Amino acid sequence: MDAYTKHLTNIRDTNTVVATADICNAQGQLLVPTGAKIDEAATNRIVKFKLLKPIEECVAIEKDLDAKRLKIKIMEYVFADPFLAEINMLNDVSSLLQRCCEAYERYPLLRQKMTVMSIELNRTFQNALFSSWFSVLISSQYWPDERYAHCAFIAALTHDIGLMHIAPDIMLKEKDLTTNEIKQIHAHPIIGYRILSGIGSLPVTIAAGV
Repeated sequence: MDAYTKHLTNIRDTNTVVATADICNAQGQLLVPTGAKIDEAATNRIVKFKLLKPIEECVAIEKDLDAKRLKIKIMEYVFADPFLAEINMLNDVSSLLQRCCEAYERYPLLRQKMTVMSIELNRTFQNALFSSWFSVLISSQYWPDERYAHCAFIAALTHDIGLMHIAPDIMLKEKDLTTNEIKQIHAHPIIGYRILSGIGSLPVTIAAGV
């Protein structure tokens, strides 16, 4: 089973996941119809087969990480650290951060994957929160064209998105990684690049940045 499929089906107990298109196996046999919730029974059918289309193209998460929720999480992260909170107070980037979050929100696949990351790989997600906030600070100082800020923000936020496609048992290991496992982890920027390059309306500079 694909690592991301496992992550996505794992969150069904806390977030409702709904099929937005028919989920079929590689032979075209229907596993889950459009509109059905991905419950335990649906999960058990999905994990047995190679799918005709990647699961992320066939589902949506209710109450996903939209612009409002993302900004709240970034601010919670910043204000939990007195040093970062002081920097934030000295650099008023709240309005720019809001617009960057709104730029991110336009991409459903990014909202889906960042929602899954926030639950399944929370340490990685916390790093993404810091990176995206810091990118806004830099952008406000150096790039008068706000489009660059939006691209930098999304690239910083998603720079580890490829880690969700690495087997969870490898991600949970803190030592004694094999050479092959190390190679898989090192490949995550390439995986991220391919994911982001596949989102046609996403500026190409974002995938390149990742």
